[in-house]
Amino acid sequence: MSPRLKSRLLAALSLAVFGFALWVLSDSLGQVRWPEVRAHLLGLPGWRLAAALACVAGSYWMLSYYDLLAVRLVGSRLPYAQVGPISVSAYAVGHNLGFSALSGGALRLRAYSRLGLSAAQIAGIAAWCAITFALGVNLVLDAALLLQTAQAARILHLAEPWVRALALVNIGFLLAYFWLTAGRAGRPFRIAGGDLASPGWKQALGQMMVSVADLACSAAALYLLMPALPEVGYIAFLGLYALAMAAAIASSVPGGLGVFESVLLLALPSAPKSELLGAALVFRALYYLLPLVLALIWLAVEEIRRWQGRPAT
Repeated sequence: MSPRLKSRLLAALSLAVFGFALWVLSDSLGQVRWPEVRAHLLGLPGWRLAAALACVAGSYWMLSYYDLLAVRLVGSRLPYAQVGPISVSAYAVGHNLGFSALSGGALRLRAYSRLGLSAAQIAGIAAWCAITFALGVNLVLDAALLLQTAQAARILHLAEPWVRALALVNIGFLLAYFWLTAGRAGRPFRIAGGDLASPGWKQALGQMMVSVADLACSAAALYLLMPALPEVGYIAFLGLYALAMAAAIASSVPGGLGVFESVLLLALPSAPKSELLGAALVFRALYYLLPLVLALIWLAVEEIRRWQGRPAT
């Protein structure tokens, strides 16, 4: 398949997903009472907003370690002080613009190449960041499916035995990853004509811990903003959130707009839609827009410092 055809198919798929999300939202928005949305926004206690903001900060802090782990895997010893801002900015831009592998990847390419990394190393960083996220989503889903089986079955509209079977299949993938990496530390995988360094089991465990912590923090931010969900505990909600976030990122729709909300609406039909939408709006402001503004400020400062002949951080 030619690169041009592949890019067109991906664009068509993203449009199709976006169209489906709009259809789901249009059906649900008809039931939304906007005065209730406004009332939910104005009625959020200050401590909940502060706690949600702290959770968002924790999530982006963990995201910075995605890159740090990946940088070490490609053989670089760049300090965290340089890697952290690049990672946070790349994720903030990628989350908002969609096609994060391209938008966030372009920022990584520009920033890391200035620090002396090769194109192959930067491609490896992007690949390992994606793998780290996938590992976390898998582990979080498994925990939700096994620890909150009844709630997960109700959310997914599946019988409990199928929920457990799905969890066991996912655990099989995690065990396979550990088996593949356990004895290969330092020996690369050969993928698509290129070499991808193997992490070894300790670094693989670090990938999972960082990714789970990231998802736990960002899910907690949204959970704090949500209306009361007596039938859905935090663990079950964490699994649902991971699924919604994975769908939003995979869709390549800018900001996962509509896709993220559609998954929540489909999985939580009993939740009050007006308050759910209000919570999603506040979450978008905290998790998407605020980090994007901060990332753009950092990028502007770095460019100004470079123009003035000062070393960039």
